[in-house]
Amino acid sequence: MVRSEAVSTPTKKKKKSKSLEVRKSKCSKSKEKSSATNSSATGISKRKKKSNKKAAVVDDGCTGGLKLLKGHTVTMASLTKAQVLKDPLEVELDQHGDPLEANGSNLQSYTGVLARTKVPINIESWPKVGKLLKNTIWDTILESFDLEPSERKMVIKSAGVKWREFKSRLTCQYVLPYIDDPESLKFPPDDYRFITPDVWKDFVKSRLTPEFLEKHEKQRERRLQNQYNHRMSRKGYRGLKRELIKMGIPEEDIDRTLLWIKGQWKEIVNNAISNFNSDRNKKGRRKINWKNMRGIPEQNDTTSCGYYVMRYMRDIVLDTERTFADKWASRTGKPCPYEQVKIDEVRDELAGYVLKNMID
Repeated sequence: MVRSEAVSTPTKKKKKSKSLEVRKSKCSKSKEKSSATNSSATGISKRKKKSNKKAAVVDDGCTGGLKLLKGHTVTMASLTKAQVLKDPLEVELDQHGDPLEANGSNLQSYTGVLARTKVPINIESWPKVGKLLKNTIWDTILESFDLEPSERKMVIKSAGVKWREFKSRLTCQYVLPYIDDPESLKFPPDDYRFITPDVWKDFVKSRLTPEFLEKHEKQRERRLQNQYNHRMSRKGYRGLKRELIKMGIPEEDIDRTLLWIKGQWKEIVNNAISNFNSDRNKKGRRKINWKNMRGIPEQNDTTSCGYYVMRYMRDIVLDTERTFADKWASRTGKPCPYEQVKIDEVRDELAGYVLKNMID
């Protein structure tokens, strides 16, 4: 019995020692994990501090003013590169002296950049801008574009329009909405860091005078009476005319009425639908979603255009499940013409309607 006790006691001690070893090993592992987490946490905190330092370095130029734009302002860096390479871009003009194609768009954009950055906004009006500033804009334009001296008037006029638009945008978005918040008007907008504090202070002061506020209110009420807004961006009616000529419409057939309808037809339809809903006390959508249809059928000849249009309208009217947009939007490549059976079906329906309702 004694032997058995003697033998049993050390075995128990050994088990205790094993359990102690296990506990120690677990504790050591947990300590290692905690130390690893602590080291990782310190590493993350260090990285955060570094990133904060980098962010602080990036925001050194912050003005402290409002920032409403999601992106950055346009700088036209590609044209600055053209200045360095001394390779001016050629610009083609139409018969009215308006710039054409891609380089024409670049010229317009770059003119706007120079008008915003070179001419202070605290000047009362464009005629009061000095010749020195206007010559600076023209000379800078010539460093990037190959233009004739006779085209200076066009560039300076365009710069004046863009400068006035810039001042109007600042007034409507950065000044008037914050009349009751003087702290927001204290510094220049962070979106336009080229505006100096002194210039911004003078500009805000001129926009908060009773005379200007009265004038602004009159213009706003007058603007609300306009039912057909400009929807063609930079293209304008002259650009629309060039598009119609490319589509094959003779230039002599393009008059002011056609251009106005082509340029405003979406607005006309929107107003017609809203008037229809208001007359019937019907609540419709606040805004109509327009979709460009891809793969709209195109006739194979020059005589069946009317039947194609009627077939197209028929498909829209009879599409009760409203899958017409998805049907044509899924088509890619060259437009697929209607089958002759589809065109004959519309022709027969039209003939039957004429015989029944219009011929005795």
